[in-house]
Amino acid sequence: MESTQKNNTVKELFERLKQEKTDSEMQEIERDKIMDKLIFILTKN
Repeated sequence: MESTQKNNTVKELFERLKQEKTDSEMQEIERDKIMDKLIFILTKN
């Protein structure tokens, strides 16, 4: 993955994470998924 594309993806995921925080606990699963994606992207390269 290109560096800028990677950074954009990370930013996008962080934005989604911030939005999730305001939602109910039902969103915890979604938050976990986003965190997993973030960790994967950040550790992959």
